[in-house]
Amino acid sequence: MKTSNNTLEYLIERFNERRDPKLAAYIAQSYYKKKEFEEAIKWSIMANSLDPSDEGSWLLYAKAKVRIGKKKDAIRALRAYLNQYSSQKVKAYLHNLEHSL
Repeated sequence: MKTSNNTLEYLIERFNERRDPKLAAYIAQSYYKKKEFEEAIKWSIMANSLDPSDEGSWLLYAKAKVRIGKKKDAIRALRAYLNQYSSQKVKAYLHNLEHSL
């Protein structure tokens, strides 16, 4: 699926109707790919609030935070996630972040 502004606008409209966490995560990923990291963070938070167990949206949030220079925020978020859920991907990414300070 292409992620033009028209497509994103359509997806956002659909999200507003359905409040689907997978759709919010997809929108976040689309913004991340466009290097619109603040929007990616906003949509990752939305996805995380609707489905706090989804490791993908938490990782995307953390990666976007790192891209805007807020690595400590990313580390705090991933630690919070791991206090509730188990994820090898999150553990590995957190480990990399903590050892690259």
